Amino acid sequence: MITRPVSHLTLENFRGFTGKHTLDLDADLILISGKNGVGKTSILLALDMLLNGQTELLKGTGEALSKGRTEGSVAMQGVAATTISLSSIPAARLQGNLLERAHFFFPEGLASPENSEDILDIISPTSRLWDEIKAALEVAQGDLTDARRRLLVRDFDVEGSRRQAAQEFELARSELPDYAESGESWAPRIRSEQNLLLQGGNLVNHWQSQLRNILKMLQVDAESELALNDEASGDIPADLLLAISVALDKIRGQAEVRHRPDFQSTSATPLQLSALQLAPAHIPIRWESPVPNDAGVVVDDDTVILATRDGNANYARRLVALEHDAAKLRHELNELRVRRPIIEIGDDSLKSFFNSFPERSARWLDTLERLPLGPQMDREFIQDWLRKTDAEIEGMMVRLEPVAQAMRESELRCSEQLATVSTEIEQLQTRIRLREIILALSEQSEARGAGTVGELASRVEKILSSRNEKTSNLNQYFRSLHRFSAAAAAWAEAERKIDQQLANAASKANFTAADKLMSEAERTLKRALGKESIFSPNSAIDDRKLRMLLVTLNRLLARFHFPTEFLPIQLQPSSGRGRSTVYQFVSANGPGYRSLSTGQRTQLAVCWSVCLSYALRDRLSAPFLGFDDFTTALDMGQLIPAAGILRQLAYTNSEEYYRQVVVTSHHEDLTNRLVEYLLPPRGKTMRVIEIQEWSPEHGPQIQVYDARASQTQMHSRIELGDWLNTQLSRRAL
Repeated sequence: MITRPVSHLTLENFRGFTGKHTLDLDADLILISGKNGVGKTSILLALDMLLNGQTELLKGTGEALSKGRTEGSVAMQGVAATTISLSSIPAARLQGNLLERAHFFFPEGLASPENSEDILDIISPTSRLWDEIKAALEVAQGDLTDARRRLLVRDFDVEGSRRQAAQEFELARSELPDYAESGESWAPRIRSEQNLLLQGGNLVNHWQSQLRNILKMLQVDAESELALNDEASGDIPADLLLAISVALDKIRGQAEVRHRPDFQSTSATPLQLSALQLAPAHIPIRWESPVPNDAGVVVDDDTVILATRDGNANYARRLVALEHDAAKLRHELNELRVRRPIIEIGDDSLKSFFNSFPERSARWLDTLERLPLGPQMDREFIQDWLRKTDAEIEGMMVRLEPVAQAMRESELRCSEQLATVSTEIEQLQTRIRLREIILALSEQSEARGAGTVGELASRVEKILSSRNEKTSNLNQYFRSLHRFSAAAAAWAEAERKIDQQLANAASKANFTAADKLMSEAERTLKRALGKESIFSPNSAIDDRKLRMLLVTLNRLLARFHFPTEFLPIQLQPSSGRGRSTVYQFVSANGPGYRSLSTGQRTQLAVCWSVCLSYALRDRLSAPFLGFDDFTTALDMGQLIPAAGILRQLAYTNSEEYYRQVVVTSHHEDLTNRLVEYLLPPRGKTMRVIEIQEWSPEHGPQIQVYDARASQTQMHSRIELGDWLNTQLSRRAL
């Protein structure tokens, strides 16, 4: 029994399918009809994504998620259930645009349905693998040439790497600074040691001995217990340089401990300076102790900041009182802002009701007058009440205005008072912060004695500037030690690599053998990459498969009213970019694909899709074919051959050639006639999905029908005879 690849499709916030929609596709042939723009193509695009992953066509169709939605998915049920989140759409498959794919026809592909990679995949399935092998060999050829060059200039590379490392070492040594406050005397002596490099950049003789002298000076100053052991007592450059790096690191660590107090020489901070600079510069500062009053309480003077530890108590009490007043004013203001709209602001306020009552009462009275005869007493009572209330409403509005005016004035008063209290709180908090900063700086001799806040800010700025300069000098000193140590360590590593290279190529025999091996490898690669080698694309083309593919294509085209002078259609190779082969469709009398009409190109593209599906039947991801806007470029006379192709695909009993087919169509007349031609035989199924309306909020409205042969009538003998004559005349080609 043939198993259909897709039974149901669920779209959630996919393109125009806002919300969640589930479509029943459990049929051999599905016809989707509807006007343009209602979502027919979106159904095929979702199936394409689920069966084939990301494709170039899907990349060019815009955002997959419905507008305004952040999450969505597409899912299918069938032989292999699959769900794809629209937040993380999978990347394009690695095997290319054709192999192992279900096939779809979209009008967007009419610009060039022939694809050189697709054709080569069919007539030469291994050509792509050969291209990969060839590319790898080309890379290997370059690597071999480079390796052989490095081997031949081995001695030059050794001296070059040593010279470069020595230059970095000498540059770092020459840049060692004299830090006047450090107390170290080794830096000038290290710099004065003879240069290791000659004028041309080569190393001097006995440069290893000079490294030992540098190490001895560093070990004495570093109070190092390190001593070269017997193995390192000679002139091994790597050991000497590594010992120099270790000694420099120890000197730097000792210096950082010794000079750490220099980084904390002042209690002034940049944050304090920033606060002083933001405060009013004219505020006076009094540094002497204040005189208490008779009660023993220090009296604050709002015009002066007292630099005393017992002066904040009065400020704190005043701040608490002000914050209490501010809280009361905020509460009163909030109450007014809540109540006032009920009286005079907004559509449902009392003032609005008074203003709109005359107009409303007129409508009410008019409506009561027009009521049919009924209980007159009740109606007249209501009418009298409305007239009386309407007459009194103007007086009520006059009485309401003083109330509203009083509320507005109270709100304005509260706002002004709250602003005044808030300003006082801010000023008091500023004075408290300034007092705390001044107290913190009272032990700083450079700061104490400033007459105003502005003068104190200037003194603190000078203190910080002096400290920053000292810190900068120390940091530069530490960085130079680190740079010198790193240069020594890098030179030591270079010497180790040199030793390893010399050990690997210790004898002339080994060098000669390696050179010979590389030469043989280069010659082998050149033969493999030649024009007539086994990796040449020309040797991979299977002419028999190409001829069979074209025979099938022209047989399908013969079913349509395709011009006889154009048949048979052929594929001709031409030069493409680089070394690739490009194939193009060419008709019998010369015109190319782009010279065909839109209808002819559609027929050719549809037939080509069927041919590709059959040619790759052993490697398809699913036996599935989808055709978008199938009837757009067909006339009434071409519907029967087109329907015959679809029926052959969907209603065959051969599992090898069976395809589940989905077709979309928006041309109403052609769609209705196509339904009649596609009605299934016994044992096969067809489903019609009609997309009726579409809205941005809910997406499309969908109606599903089962199509059965019993619901239609037989075509006339004349119509069937005309079709048979057409087929026979085309087969004569």
